Amino acid sequence: MMRTLVVSKRTLAIGCLALLAFYFAVAQPFGYSPDFKQYEFFFQEVRQYASEIRSVNRFEPAFFYVSAALSKVIISDVLLYGSFVVFAISVKFIYAFKGVFGYYFWLGVVFYFFKFFPLLELTQLRAALGAALLIAAFYFSSNRKFLIGLLVGLSGALFHYSVLMVLPLLFLPAMRRSHSILLAISAFSFLSLLSAYLIEVAGYGFAVFETYENSSYSVRSLNRFSPVFLPEFFIIACSLICWRELDKTMQRIVAIEMLGFSMFYALAEYGVVATRGRELFAVLWLYFVAHCGVSSNKMRFFVNIFVFSSALLYFYIFFVLGFFVDASQWNE
Repeated sequence: MMRTLVVSKRTLAIGCLALLAFYFAVAQPFGYSPDFKQYEFFFQEVRQYASEIRSVNRFEPAFFYVSAALSKVIISDVLLYGSFVVFAISVKFIYAFKGVFGYYFWLGVVFYFFKFFPLLELTQLRAALGAALLIAAFYFSSNRKFLIGLLVGLSGALFHYSVLMVLPLLFLPAMRRSHSILLAISAFSFLSLLSAYLIEVAGYGFAVFETYENSSYSVRSLNRFSPVFLPEFFIIACSLICWRELDKTMQRIVAIEMLGFSMFYALAEYGVVATRGRELFAVLWLYFVAHCGVSSNKMRFFVNIFVFSSALLYFYIFFVLGFFVDASQWNE
């Protein structure tokens, strides 16, 4: 007797969204992102000269070796890029939306595709992979599977070293509002004092940090009060006001996000490190949005404002201000 295969609506939706993400990555309907060409060049190099370039390549080891293996099977660079995008989106949505479907599933999808997808999957591919495993690690830590969470998080760091800035904080317990605020202030003070030393150590240990700090990117002016932070400041403030109306997981995420901003401002002098870390911290908001259905009506209202204001803001940044570049401009 044959057993009937039952696929949940959530699983089917995630599969369709992964295919949609694959289309965007392969067809590039919005134009090319600033980093797309460097990945295309990397795939061509690693396909032909993997052993020769490993010692001088600045990319993280897991990304390097997985790319080297897949590039032998997937000859097309855009299809290889798209395959990574499918993995990143699938892992994020599988673990962020565990047990969630309906309105808050689709609210989270809108939030992610406007706020993060153009920057991560279509631009910073390694960060997208690291962020996916970071969300999975947070899921395991929230379910008290700490060893699995640690191993998954460390795997994410092998795709993007900036994951290490966030990973230890995933294991923080839920705490009182006052303790969360005090911890964020203490972290800012501590990191401000030791920032130069910590960046120097990171440069010795990880070649990519040294590359960034020696590049023009590291000396770009960092806007500490960028308008893009306003929706996050809003939802943090609302969460602190409604602290008792959040469940333990949402409280943990807010505490982690406050620590993320502490790191950002303490390390703001080192633009690339502060920015990369901030982007990975922010991805945890997807988990927050997906699970806000358990909070109060007032908090859910605030989350809706947070999501739609973020979507409008990032739509303007990515699609109005000209973030993507037309193919004809690459050769100019």
